[in-house]
Amino acid sequence: MLKPILKIENVSKSFFGIRVLKDISFNIYKGEIIGLLGANGAGKSTLLKIIGGTQKADIGHIFLEDTILEHNTPYTAQHKGIISVYQELNVFLNLTVAENLFIGREKRTRTGMIDWKSTYKEAQEILNILGLDIKANAIISTLSIAQQYLIEIARAINKSPKLLLLDEPTSSLSENEIDWLFGKIREIVAKGTTVVYVSHRLDEVTELCNRSVILRDGRLAFVSEGNLDKNTIIRHMIGRDVKLQKSIVKENREDIVLECSSIYSDNGVRNISFNVRKGEILGIAGLVGAGRTELLRALFGMDRITSGTVTKNGKTLKIGSPNNAIKNGIISIPEDRKLEGLFLEENTRFNIASATVKNRAKVGFVKLKEEKKAVYKAANDVCLDTGRMEHLVRQLSGGNQQKVGIAKILLANADVILLDEPTKGVDIGARKEIYEIIRGLAKERKVIMLVSSDWEELIYLSHRMIVMAEGRITGELTGTITEEKIMHLSTTTHVKKTAAKIEKKKKSTILKKLGGLYQNSNMIILPLILLLFIILGGVLSPFFGRWMNIRNLFGQAMTIMLLTLGQLVVIVAGGLDLSIGALMAVSGVIGLKIMLAYPEYVFVTVIVMLALGILVGIINAFLVVKAKINTFVVTIGMMLILEGIALLVSPRPIGPSPEIFKKLANGDIFGIPNVLLLMITIIAIFAILLKCTPLGRRFFAVGENSMISYNTGLPVEKTKFIAFIICSIMAVVAAIFMLGRSGAADPTLGLGIELDSIAIVLIGGATLAGGKGSLPGAILGVFVLTILANILNLLNMPLWYQEVVRGVLLLAIIISYEKRIRAVKKL
Repeated sequence: MLKPILKIENVSKSFFGIRVLKDISFNIYKGEIIGLLGANGAGKSTLLKIIGGTQKADIGHIFLEDTILEHNTPYTAQHKGIISVYQELNVFLNLTVAENLFIGREKRTRTGMIDWKSTYKEAQEILNILGLDIKANAIISTLSIAQQYLIEIARAINKSPKLLLLDEPTSSLSENEIDWLFGKIREIVAKGTTVVYVSHRLDEVTELCNRSVILRDGRLAFVSEGNLDKNTIIRHMIGRDVKLQKSIVKENREDIVLECSSIYSDNGVRNISFNVRKGEILGIAGLVGAGRTELLRALFGMDRITSGTVTKNGKTLKIGSPNNAIKNGIISIPEDRKLEGLFLEENTRFNIASATVKNRAKVGFVKLKEEKKAVYKAANDVCLDTGRMEHLVRQLSGGNQQKVGIAKILLANADVILLDEPTKGVDIGARKEIYEIIRGLAKERKVIMLVSSDWEELIYLSHRMIVMAEGRITGELTGTITEEKIMHLSTTTHVKKTAAKIEKKKKSTILKKLGGLYQNSNMIILPLILLLFIILGGVLSPFFGRWMNIRNLFGQAMTIMLLTLGQLVVIVAGGLDLSIGALMAVSGVIGLKIMLAYPEYVFVTVIVMLALGILVGIINAFLVVKAKINTFVVTIGMMLILEGIALLVSPRPIGPSPEIFKKLANGDIFGIPNVLLLMITIIAIFAILLKCTPLGRRFFAVGENSMISYNTGLPVEKTKFIAFIICSIMAVVAAIFMLGRSGAADPTLGLGIELDSIAIVLIGGATLAGGKGSLPGAILGVFVLTILANILNLLNMPLWYQEVVRGVLLLAIIISYEKRIRAVKKL
């Protein structure tokens, strides 16, 4: 008798009082591919996440090779050999392919630093062995969605898992990529890996899986001893047989409603011409990246149409936005319902009514009684449970979320409906209901444009079909449509590239690279501005180029440099610290007060100051990470507390500072200013930290997406704690430096300086969203502002005018940066 690799015993789970798993028990055996199947809401993904450690079971136990998985997290699960690939992408868009492949288990040198040469070399070897035509140094965000999924799958396979959990892995893959995936699954299974495979594409399950476990309404409905046929799976999934049979399509002689002529768009649609008649379902087929979604986005005003005409009922339209599209009777359900189609943190009623609120408003107030009546009717029309109108949409299953989107378009009463993958992630039972809704809309003489990667679905629903490749229409299919005909046109391109077009593409690639350099770090404009200021300084003041002034510049830059480096780390890690200016002031005042009282304990006092910084960093991190309070609220509150403490300790500046600090800040070694040597040392330390250590890579990963980082097994909370502590320590170091530079401590010294540090980090290439930031950009930003201030001081410009000039410069740089990002994205 085979010994199970995984035993699931009496597992139950509830969300918000709703039971999604009820007493689930079954075994998984080593070396098998087992299908985990069920309708939407059956509990498949929840069970997968419990096994993978991202969720906890309320009741029950899971055993891996007779060892109970207690206190299971993604980190512990992965170290035990359980690797998960979830339906939602779990890659880091701002990191390279190689960094994604080795995140959390970086290749290191003997000193513990990241071995970049070995990392990229081994990453490329992995990609080549797996047969993926992708460069290891490519930034993930430059890849297609399908390629990003392939990278995530490659990362999972490369970890040589005992148990591989795959949740809808083929939802964004082409036929060739699916064949590649199946081949790799069979290869790793032959080497001893066990695979749990979740998919709504039942043909895949019958082809790939050895046996199946079927859930229905959170309960175990059936466990097979061998492979099942499609009809048997459906019967156990939904309790009845479902058969799709295409009805005979008569030639549509109705009036043309929508006509497009020679459409070009910013998003890659090229020379598209077609028409659609009343009551017609026009299918749009093609492989991933063919331009199907882009066409619908252009017609709905989400992307700009650059040339060509769109005519509706004989009237030429100018669609510049979704609002204009809706006004002209065109509405859309986007492919990514969670990001673009629904308000996940709002209730079902709000989502259904959201596109038509103004239709039920009077004098600026919504007529709730009328809204509820309209929403409930639309919900009934799409077979949506009206008892869940006040539930958050994120609590609904994928199929019910899709019904919410359809109910929303019913209320809009549009006559042109754009549907992009309307059954993506939806089970066969809910699909049947959605199919009937789509057909019902066509019977009401609505125009339906339908994009789907499921060609069987397209053939079943479409009256007529156009096929796309490389942003163009490659053919039209009517009558008897087969998958072979679709494939032929999908892999045929009528695009003839002239030498001029090829050259244009090469130029575009160069521009993308240059734009990407600016997009990531502002490394084009900041050096130019710095050079300009140096030239202007020399021209406007003879004192600017003298050694005394240059030495003074380094001293002026040092304080803001220290604060900026700390702020850079916390912003990259997805936070923000508004308390560092006040911390610099309070630590300086408290420290100098102790030194003046006990001059023999200078070094002990420095330790006390650093301990204060660490304590403030820990408190900030605890409130942000553990208490889940907004980082802005926490740090501005801490800023106010520290400002008050500084004034309580000493309402006025105190001094003098110990001589050792003055020598450290203002002295030199062999004619080289100490401040310059300190600056170089600290910059080198941060360069090594951010670029060469696993901790530095974790800052970027956690800042980009903490949930993905957690799912990947990274220590998210620990990483954020360290970021806040580093930031606070740098504020104390800045205070120590200022004690030497000014010879005194001022309780109001740091007011406003935290905003300067944030602005410099942003103009250096970071974003407040986290996950991006540039050390060279931040350093250049420090010197740009420092030299500007120095020039204005030499010109004796009043302080308030200086503030205006600095503000204008910061806005100009950030605005040009944002414009450049948008321009790069259009290339």
